Amino acid sequence: MIYIKIYLDKDENGEDMLVFDSVKHDDKKAFFTVAGEKDKFSFGGKDYPWFDYKTKVIGVEQVAISPEAKELFTEMLNDESLCRFNPYSPAFELLGCHQSQYGWDTGMFAFVPNNISNGDTARTLRRGEPFTAKFGDAKSSFEYMVTCDNETLKSLELTDPADEKPLLDAYYAAMRARGEELACDVDTIRKTPLRYLTEAQKNVIRADYRKMVNSYDAQEWHDHGEFLDDKIEGELIQKYRKLVK
Repeated sequence: MIYIKIYLDKDENGEDMLVFDSVKHDDKKAFFTVAGEKDKFSFGGKDYPWFDYKTKVIGVEQVAISPEAKELFTEMLNDESLCRFNPYSPAFELLGCHQSQYGWDTGMFAFVPNNISNGDTARTLRRGEPFTAKFGDAKSSFEYMVTCDNETLKSLELTDPADEKPLLDAYYAAMRARGEELACDVDTIRKTPLRYLTEAQKNVIRADYRKMVNSYDAQEWHDHGEFLDDKIEGELIQKYRKLVK
């Protein structure tokens, strides 16, 4: 499900502007929190409001982004004259996806809305506007976000979480209609959802599987066949983030 969307729009002067928006309520099952006033806490016999200043989702696969927004946001994150690293109270936070000792970490994305006290869930970032961020490998964060058509995201209502399947169906259908073919390099295969892999991409994984199988002789397969098959499948999943045989 999609809890945050990132798309490209125009400001009042017709200049490019990134827009970040989200679902309007928390969802603990999805590890999603929307910025705003939360439960009150008591101290010294008095009740005080508690604010969460970040809209945050753990699992960047629950974020939808357009190619245009991804290009501009990446450009601005890499521009040291605009993006100032802030580890404590950044406007944006991106933790990339990586293999850890606990398994596959799907990363995290967070942003601070413009007017939290007014209940506004959105934030804008104009091209050339300075901002603060905390991030490691931003590329790996973007790689696992759901890629969608920019105009579709603009009109997407996020009163509640959105199903990513219709968004992805429309995105890949439009790509095919334009005659665009998905590349067969490892990076593209990793970020292409399994259901949208082309036969050419699947054949790359299958060829890699056969190559790994043939790297062991018949006696090794006889003695350790089950172990070797598990080992090969694990290596393919680590390389492509999916398995096709």
